[in-house]
Amino acid sequence: MYRLAALPALCFALLLTAPWLAAQGLDIPEDVSVLADFTEFDPKTKEAVLSGNVTITYLSSSLKADKVWINTETQDVYASGNVVVDREGDTWKGDYVQGNLKEQSLSFNEHYTVVDDWHISGSGASRMADGRLIVNDATISPCNQVMRLQTGKVLYHPDGRFRANNVVYKIGGVPVFYVPVIWGDLDNDYRGLEFRAGYESDNGGMFRLAKRWRMTPDVTNKLGVNYYTNRGFGIDNKLVVKHDKSTTDLYLWGQMDDDPLYDRRVGGEKYNGRYAIEDEHYRIQLHHRTDFTDRLTMQVHGDYLSDSDVLYDFFEQEYRDMAQPPNFADLSYLGDNFTVSLNARAQLNDFFTVAEKLPELKLTVPRQQLLNTALQYQGESSGARLRMKWREYDLPTVANAQRGIDYETTRFDTMHFLFLPLKLGHFDFTPRVGGRVTWYENSSTEAVSNDELNKNFGLDIPRGAPTVVGEFKGYNEAGGEQTNAAAEVGFELRTKLHSTWDGIKNEHLGIDGVRHVVEPYLNHTYISDPDVSSDELYFFDEIDRVDETHFTRIGIEQRFQTRRDKRIYTFARIETYYDFYHETEADEDEAGDFGLVIDVAPTEDIQFWWHSLVNAGDGRFNVSHLGARYGDNEKFFFDIAYLYQDNFKSRYNYSMVSELTQVLTMDYFPIVYDENESVRLSAGMPINDKTTVRAHLFFDLEAGSLVRQRYELLRDLNCWMASLSFEKEEDELEAYLLFYLKSLPNFGLGFGN
Repeated sequence: MYRLAALPALCFALLLTAPWLAAQGLDIPEDVSVLADFTEFDPKTKEAVLSGNVTITYLSSSLKADKVWINTETQDVYASGNVVVDREGDTWKGDYVQGNLKEQSLSFNEHYTVVDDWHISGSGASRMADGRLIVNDATISPCNQVMRLQTGKVLYHPDGRFRANNVVYKIGGVPVFYVPVIWGDLDNDYRGLEFRAGYESDNGGMFRLAKRWRMTPDVTNKLGVNYYTNRGFGIDNKLVVKHDKSTTDLYLWGQMDDDPLYDRRVGGEKYNGRYAIEDEHYRIQLHHRTDFTDRLTMQVHGDYLSDSDVLYDFFEQEYRDMAQPPNFADLSYLGDNFTVSLNARAQLNDFFTVAEKLPELKLTVPRQQLLNTALQYQGESSGARLRMKWREYDLPTVANAQRGIDYETTRFDTMHFLFLPLKLGHFDFTPRVGGRVTWYENSSTEAVSNDELNKNFGLDIPRGAPTVVGEFKGYNEAGGEQTNAAAEVGFELRTKLHSTWDGIKNEHLGIDGVRHVVEPYLNHTYISDPDVSSDELYFFDEIDRVDETHFTRIGIEQRFQTRRDKRIYTFARIETYYDFYHETEADEDEAGDFGLVIDVAPTEDIQFWWHSLVNAGDGRFNVSHLGARYGDNEKFFFDIAYLYQDNFKSRYNYSMVSELTQVLTMDYFPIVYDENESVRLSAGMPINDKTTVRAHLFFDLEAGSLVRQRYELLRDLNCWMASLSFEKEEDELEAYLLFYLKSLPNFGLGFGN
């Protein structure tokens, strides 16, 4: 619509540049072409007339009309009869255009305009001397006019701002929504109005109307109103303030709930896990970042929710990505060879368990040369007030498990390591020695083992009845202050071999020669038995669970590289390793695990991976994740992944400073994993230029069933995109039909069950 405002100005440019210049015998610029069957000029009246197939072309724009008349003295201009203005594919059509070049005013009668995919018509329009454009009785519709915006009057400003009165949204000519006034700024990305309609199985029909506008050059605001047929009305507002060095986002959301959801029924009564059923929901979210300098940065993030159902019921994608939003404040300074940070983390929502930092000051020194010696140093020191705040519950659980018992302490921790890199022939030998000392203001005489700590977190699940039953094993406050110290000694022995084959080339895979790098290594780690048992220290993070360990890892890293875009590109990486434990618990074997990590990606469209962990004692696969992917989501793609996980207990292969590859996420302490075996299959392919079919299947091989399946048919309807999908998960079946306009992607219509 912004480009619509430029079309009348184009008429002026064309008329001013060519016709009357030609009529007076003046030179016409080379890039202007004027064609007409007849040309007349009366010196007495100063009137010039071009008639018969008049065509004026300027660069990529043109004006066509049956007749063009102009008074070179008064600057009055008039074009009539099949007037067509074309500007880079945008077309304006009308019966006549008239105005005055000196006053820079213009008016035209009924007209029809095509701008990109937008079709615009009106009963008349006029351009005023100050550049403002008024369009009366405008009808604006994307593409094929199925959806229309009917307005009484639209006022455009030269800077792109607009205001429209009496706006009626129509679908197929049927009025569905009325807004007294809308306004916005078409000269930027803030397109003004957003309208969404759809259907959700739990919430019913959904309708949303939102308006975004720029309040000042640095401040934008978006206000929205939502309605769910099963739940009720809601409102939200997002305020964004941007300056040169800072950004602040404030989001406010509220929803009345006429029919709150609940997990299931227990004994005939509605049961919502451990929480009461709420009929009013709200959310206050704040994020702020200030870059004081290139090195000094502050971030603040707060997300306050009325209850535990907010994300689960109304922000489903956020819940899947992160069920518990973070709340923190951080001030960090990045020096040339150190980082200082002041971090605070609090439990804003009492239905989430949080290890609070109130606050923590940390100094981190990465590995670097120590003065002018051959030694290298790495260190980290922190001081913090820590508090473990377990989640609060409104109701007892089905298993009647109690909540966790809070505990807190002040903790000072310092870790320091020295490295001595040596060259022994073709080998790099780096011994290391160091350790950490940690002081606690409070501790416990009641020991909580790793297994009991695992059970505590199992009892603390946020929704529904716990899968683990029993009593919480809590710490007491009788241990007083404690100082814990543990030392680590070890070394890494590594060498590098490589071969190059310049003759291997493959244009399709982007291979221009191959370089094979092989790095065998041996990493030996010994951590002494700490002064204080970790079972009696309050747990917050890995610092509190440092335990005695003695193991050796033998491994080989391999990299396959090629030249691409004048850089070295690694298209395959393979690492194999074996952990041997010199000291073990009674129920453990010295033989540890064989690990295998293979990642291959010769192009963005081709990927393979295999990550596995094998128990070296009995040869069982503890973990095996492998898969392959080919293609592009927009075209043909195929994605298959196999995931196997045995029932096993992880081993404690931890080093304070060595970066050890892990098939599973590094555990703070040994974790018991449940058995799981599944296959995920996804595929999509175009049937023709306008139709695509996709399928997503999830097989539980342990249960021998197809637990989730989804099929989707996408159809390009020129102006619209249509999606028909069927999804079945366990006993629930969902069908959904969605339409959305390509030129208005925020607008959609959905129907489902």
